Amino acid sequence: VQAFDAWLQRPTLPSMRVAVIDSGIDGGHPEFAGRIAAARSFVGGSARRDRHGHGTFIAGLIAASLNNGEGISGIAFPAQLLVAKVVRPDGVVPLEAEARAIRWAVDQGATVINLSLGGVRDPADQSRDSFSPLEANAVEYAIRKGAIVVWPTTDTAGTPPPDIKERFPDIVPDATRVFERPVSGRLPVLRYGWAVIRPQSGEKPAPAKEEGKK
Repeated sequence: VQAFDAWLQRPTLPSMRVAVIDSGIDGGHPEFAGRIAAARSFVGGSARRDRHGHGTFIAGLIAASLNNGEGISGIAFPAQLLVAKVVRPDGVVPLEAEARAIRWAVDQGATVINLSLGGVRDPADQSRDSFSPLEANAVEYAIRKGAIVVWPTTDTAGTPPPDIKERFPDIVPDATRVFERPVSGRLPVLRYGWAVIRPQSGEKPAPAKEEGKK
């Protein structure tokens, strides 16, 4: 993404804990030496083994080491990683595992929680809609504790909840515009991008991730 081009010189950034709730991480990779604050699997096996590779890829984008002669440099290069493994060997993400992982990450001091998980979110068709109160409650817990929650939007069609702006009081503007864009006069389409929920001071929002599971 050429993020470093925005700086004339590399800034001094504070360290923070960033949770990667995904398929685990290659714990032996030199990019992550000294960068993993804690790791836990919620689907069995070791969180420091990643047979799918996706969690390792995401963790690298976030926190790969600088100037070590290996691969890339992470955008949040001072970050310490909290790795939560929630993807089973068959690629399925159990909702209970995801919800437990979110709460664990918050309790471990995560400032940012990254959920690169996808699926169908279609309130207009309950047979396709994979909304989960269990997941929503876990995200609400994270926001209430002051964490920033990040997740991907996809190319899935569906009607957003009527109270979208109330439930997501600080959703990033681009994501809000996507929700409001009509398609064929009725349905919006969630295009590729990222949605971010930030906690509001003095408020207790009730957010829910507008994505289902794999």
